[in-house]
Amino acid sequence: MSRKIRVVVNPGSGQPKPVLHTLNSVFRSENVEWDLSLTNESGDAERFAREAVSDQVDVVAAFGGDGTVMEVARGVMGSNVPLAILPGGTANLMSVELGIPKDLTKAAEIAANPQSEIKSIDVGEINGTFFLLRVGLGIAAQKVELADREMKDRYGLMAYSIAALKAMKDAQQVAVVDSVIHDFNFPIELIPVETIREEDGLAKSSRNIYLNETERQEAPVLYESLLLAKSTIVSGIDNVNFIERLIEERITNHTSGEIDYISILSYPELKPIQTISGKVIIALAVKFTNARLIDNITMVI
Repeated sequence: MSRKIRVVVNPGSGQPKPVLHTLNSVFRSENVEWDLSLTNESGDAERFAREAVSDQVDVVAAFGGDGTVMEVARGVMGSNVPLAILPGGTANLMSVELGIPKDLTKAAEIAANPQSEIKSIDVGEINGTFFLLRVGLGIAAQKVELADREMKDRYGLMAYSIAALKAMKDAQQVAVVDSVIHDFNFPIELIPVETIREEDGLAKSSRNIYLNETERQEAPVLYESLLLAKSTIVSGIDNVNFIERLIEERITNHTSGEIDYISILSYPELKPIQTISGKVIIALAVKFTNARLIDNITMVI
């Protein structure tokens, strides 16, 4: 009896590829009966996967990026139908973690082979939403949000690094650019300078014009919060959670803005830490009515 595979394809993922020809070539040679469903909007992949389970297919395959894979995973959860990943996105982190070949032909051969190993993996849940791999907050989430389809089509995987720059300010940008210079061995010397500020401490930015009168009066509290954190650290308190709560209370009590993130990271590595030592960056972002303000300072302990 022929193996039945339903392929859920996100046509907007990744770069243009001869997907159908490749899949048909592999599946025909393996005597696989297959069909496909093309997504058009968010939620389609999960719905198609559920329909495939109801149709009693042997495998549901997802061609697309990690978002498509997650949707299909939600659709097959609770069933005995395995999910096959056909990497077709920009980063394809899930397939990388599972060791699935990036080459579409090889990935399709794994899906078609009834002897291929089937692995059970854990799924996380937050407020009724399921996820694979990890959850990103602050800068990590912002860079994914800012890496839109146009940017991915133009820059490929580098789109996430470029988006990270848009999500950061000054010292954070310097750290990312510096790492790119070193990683790719570019003959460039990067000379960082201090953030230029208004007289009241607010970092100069074109976004400031979108603050209303009240918000403009509140905005300097962001820099004041960073200085408060710095002085507290200098006094001998090195617990990251305590300092972050201190900043949060200051901003919450003295502004009408909504905190996007507060992060204390090693610098220039930008890695999470629990205790403050060495060189660190204290970074924050706060959303006001029509503007999202970002600021940071670096210091050495």
